[in-house]
Amino acid sequence: MDEFLKHYGTTFEQVVETYSKQILRNAYRIVRNTADAEDVAQEVYLKLFRKYDQFDSNSSLSTWINAITRNAAIDVLRARYRDPLRDPADIMFHEPAYRPSDPVEQRDLIKMVNESMEVLSPKEKKIMILFAEGYEYRELAEICGILEGTARSRLFRAREKLTLARLSKLSQGN
Repeated sequence: MDEFLKHYGTTFEQVVETYSKQILRNAYRIVRNTADAEDVAQEVYLKLFRKYDQFDSNSSLSTWINAITRNAAIDVLRARYRDPLRDPADIMFHEPAYRPSDPVEQRDLIKMVNESMEVLSPKEKKIMILFAEGYEYRELAEICGILEGTARSRLFRAREKLTLARLSKLSQGN
């Protein structure tokens, strides 16, 4: 831990203080609940303390913390939605910016998003989810362990697949 903190010239408390708002904001984007976001933040702090030795100093500390936050938040979603047939990462898309008040419209919108996501490969799904979380191309590349150009093209292909899938559904009258 001393080497880790020496590398950043700070104490663990300062790392927590520096990144606490970012952690809470990113956790809330995924879990959509303040209490759960705070629980995620606590879990992130514990994981940072326990797994500091797994940090790759060639990466950005911020990116590493964001990955831990995302994974901890997805764990909360898994606990919340124990349906084994649903991909927990897709649950993030169940809280769209447009949220119809009519339960039938809401169910149809969720169904459409889930069906659309099925056409994506796991890599494309991951990049779409990360992009929806607000990560920039550079961060997408770093998190996925790919070049920035690859992240851009993978995101482009995923969007294209989603658009084609939706157009195909519409042309079939669904």
